[in-house]
Amino acid sequence: IIAFPVYSWSAPASVKRYVRSLELTEGTLVSVLAVRSESADENREGGYAGQSLQEIERMLRKKKADVFLTYDIGFTDNWAQFIKPPPEEERNLITAKGLRNLNSYGELLFSQKRKLYRISTFNTIWTKLLAVLFLLVGRRVLGKLYTADDQCNGCKICEKACPVGTIYMSKLIKKPRWKSNCECCNRCINVCP
Repeated sequence: IIAFPVYSWSAPASVKRYVRSLELTEGTLVSVLAVRSESADENREGGYAGQSLQEIERMLRKKKADVFLTYDIGFTDNWAQFIKPPPEEERNLITAKGLRNLNSYGELLFSQKRKLYRISTFNTIWTKLLAVLFLLVGRRVLGKLYTADDQCNGCKICEKACPVGTIYMSKLIKKPRWKSNCECCNRCINVCP
């Protein structure tokens, strides 16, 4: 199972690097799971996985993998720089909806039922274009825009938690700084006490 959060209708750069590094035996069964944002409204989906699932599927097929299931599931959006978390009641509804979809995914996975996520050519093109722009520019700019506020105590938890080592502690101001290789995973924000 290759699972990842959707960033700007794409898999994170670190996930793409991981998939490229995989050595698979021809015919290896693989499932791909994308996690995107969701709406609390039972009658509508929230976010959009875009071309992310098809992109990873193509990469795996080049390695002769047998990709039998691609699936997206929604949970609460965590893009904390731009979107305030919804109220607890709404988060609970979103989580319940996501867990129901996770159960559906599990049933398909364990039965090895073939089901592939597909979007139109038009949607593939525009989501790929925006994903490339985010990969090349957006994530780097957003990473450089992060700043620690006055509540930062210099504990270095964010520095230790960063999966790509982009955070370092400034000796001058004793607060974290971000380099331009930020993945925008928000782990630093989510682990900050």
